Amino acid sequence: MPKFSLERSIMIRATAAAVFANVKDFQNWAGWSPWILAEPMCKLDYSEDGRGYSWSGDIIGSGKMEVMDTVENRELHYRLTFLKPFKSVSSVSFFFDECSEETNTRWTMSGDLPFFLFWMKKMTVAAISMDYDRGLRMLKDKIELGWVPSLMKFAGFEMIDGFEYVGLSNDCRIPEISVRLGEDMQKATALAKESGLKISGPPVCFYDTFEVSKGTASYTVALPVEAGSPCPTGLISGTMPDQKCYAIHHTGPYRHLGNPWAAGTMHQRAKLFAQNKSTSPFEIYLSDPANVAEEELSTSVCFPAK
Repeated sequence: MPKFSLERSIMIRATAAAVFANVKDFQNWAGWSPWILAEPMCKLDYSEDGRGYSWSGDIIGSGKMEVMDTVENRELHYRLTFLKPFKSVSSVSFFFDECSEETNTRWTMSGDLPFFLFWMKKMTVAAISMDYDRGLRMLKDKIELGWVPSLMKFAGFEMIDGFEYVGLSNDCRIPEISVRLGEDMQKATALAKESGLKISGPPVCFYDTFEVSKGTASYTVALPVEAGSPCPTGLISGTMPDQKCYAIHHTGPYRHLGNPWAAGTMHQRAKLFAQNKSTSPFEIYLSDPANVAEEELSTSVCFPAK
């Protein structure tokens, strides 16, 4: 059985006791779980003694988690049992190390993959690590802000009108993508405006490749322009066709955009839609960060569908 282990961490502006108490109470997990958000109406059951809970859904599968050991305000140790889509048992732990006014919160997992998934070990570790990062960001907001500013509406199938665009293509490591993408969007917008181009719609980012196991991505930031517009020096041009998409609308900071992407991927695996791989999935930025508070930013994540 192929063994694996991983660890992710985040600094939370709160005491170790406060973070420990929030994580220890399983009934809080639905508010920051990186998986339950994909199926918020899934069935959740909690043990009377508060030391365990289970979940069951058509999208997220089923399983249970049980507290095995605790060190008050310092450590939580669990046994995690997956029942569907396949059976496995893993060890999960949280460690809380208080430093000044913050708590370093570490989330770990170790276990064995089913033997028939040996070839997926690297991808599995990378994917769960990204899930852990999303969960920790939500936990941080839940504790520091009192809520998680990441609201999703599963819009289902939508027809997206095509357009001509100018923009920039680039590639980078996944952890750098938000910074690099933002820089390229600003550069493309400046070049378009300097050339007197009229931008005819909200900006878009196409994710041409997203290699989770390698930790790399390539993307194209695109500014819709009127048909026949010249392409300024330093930019590229292209056309997105009219297409049917499976859309998830997200309201909240860009740091939580991994949530609709992960939810859409889980919905695809659950066969709620079949992805059309002839075109790249994309984000449509419906709000201007210069004019809207980050918790009110509106973004549509679109998966081209058959």
